[in-house]
Amino acid sequence: MQSERGTPGSTTGYLKNLLHFYRTMEHTKDVVVLVSETTPEDYLDYLREREYPFIRCGRDRVDLKAALRELGERFGITQVVSDSGPDLNDVLIRERIADTISLIVHPVIAGNGEKKLFDRAGGRAALELQKTVPMEQGAVHLVYAVKK
Repeated sequence: MQSERGTPGSTTGYLKNLLHFYRTMEHTKDVVVLVSETTPEDYLDYLREREYPFIRCGRDRVDLKAALRELGERFGITQVVSDSGPDLNDVLIRERIADTISLIVHPVIAGNGEKKLFDRAGGRAALELQKTVPMEQGAVHLVYAVKK
C-alpha cells in the first residue's frame, strides 16, 4: 500500500513521475493511489492521464479505514500487506486497522538515532504470538495477531 507521498495522508503528490517504477516491479500487479480531498488537481490529472486508479477519501489526509473499505468494494481486495516504516505502522496500529504483525528479528541491537518500528502508535497494543520460525544467521520470523 502506498499513499501519495509514502507517508500516511500526505497531499503533495510526491509519487508524480515515479509511479511507473512500481508498475515494473516483479511482484506488483498494479497500483492504486490513495489521495485526499486536498490533493492538487494537477496530480489527479496526472493519475487520470496515465490510467492510475485512485481512491479519494479524507479531507486533509487520507482516511485509511475508508480507503481500505473502498479497495474491497471497488477492486475486491480482501487482504493488504504493508511493508512499511514507522509512520504507516503507527497509523495501522493506532487506528486498529492491522490485524496481524509479521516481524523478522535480526540478532543486532540498534542504537541511538535508529528508526523505531512503532514510534507513536498511541499506547499499548496487545499481541498474541501465532507463529515463530527460526531463520538463517540467528534471525527469527515472528507472526502476531493484534488483539482488538
